[in-house]
Amino acid sequence: MVSQPTGLPLTWEPPTDIYATGDKIVICLELAGIAPEAIDLVVEGRRLRIAGERRRPPCYAGECAFSQAEINYGPFERVFEFPESLEQADLRATCTDGFLTIEVRAASPGPRRIVVGDGE
Repeated sequence: MVSQPTGLPLTWEPPTDIYATGDKIVICLELAGIAPEAIDLVVEGRRLRIAGERRRPPCYAGECAFSQAEINYGPFERVFEFPESLEQADLRATCTDGFLTIEVRAASPGPRRIVVGDGE
């Protein structure tokens, strides 16, 4: 699986964990401060696109002087590519405590034996 930006004017990428459990691949993004309805999930063939924007609080309009500023704001996008096409039924997304968790049913759970040909 490959994660890649697609060329939008991005200001940040949310930290992401990807792991396998049972027959699922799990993608977990840290999206604190972003409402679930403001997250855009799109499946196109083998690609899963996750995008949204963390809006700056009103104090960024010049009403405050920062001593420290480490929180990223603005638009984000992450794209993940899978070895096979995805169906909407293969995905489950939840947003809890600032974490977006997407479960993707793995194409073929368990080990697979690959037959090696002799080249002819």
